[in-house]
Amino acid sequence: MAALKDYAVPIFQRLIGVGVYLVILYCTHAINKQNLAKMGLKMFQIIMSLSVIAGYLDAFIPVVILLLIGAALIFMKKKVQAKDEDRTRKHYKSTAENIIEKTVERPTLWPLCGQVVHGVLLGGSSAIYFSKEYPDMGIDYHFL
Repeated sequence: MAALKDYAVPIFQRLIGVGVYLVILYCTHAINKQNLAKMGLKMFQIIMSLSVIAGYLDAFIPVVILLLIGAALIFMKKKVQAKDEDRTRKHYKSTAENIIEKTVERPTLWPLCGQVVHGVLLGGSSAIYFSKEYPDMGIDYHFL
C-alpha cells in the first residue's frame, strides 16, 4: 500500500500531465473559426476533468491508502494482543512502565475526521455554487 502511494500515484500524475499537454496540442491545431466555441468548451472540459483526477490522486488516494494501512495495523494489533494475552499476565511490568503507559496520550482520529468533513462540505458547497451561478456549465463541472 505504501509503495502504491509512493510510486504509482506520481506515475499516474505524470501521465495525466502528459494527457493535458496532448489535449492542448490537439485542440490548438483543431480549433478554427467555425468550431471555436464547441472545441474550446470540449478542450476545457477534458483538461478540467484530467486536472480534477490529478487532484484526487494528490489528495484523496493517499488518505484512503493511509486509512487502510491504519485499519490493517489496528487489526494486526488486536490479533497479536489476543495471542499474547496469556504471556502478558505472566509478565508484570515495572512501575515506571505503567506510569509512562498511563500518562502518554493515545492519538485520536478526530482531526482526520474533521479534515474529511471540511473537504466534503467545501466541495459540496462549491458544487452547489457553480450549479446555481453557472447553469450553462453543465453537469461535468458541478463536482468542482
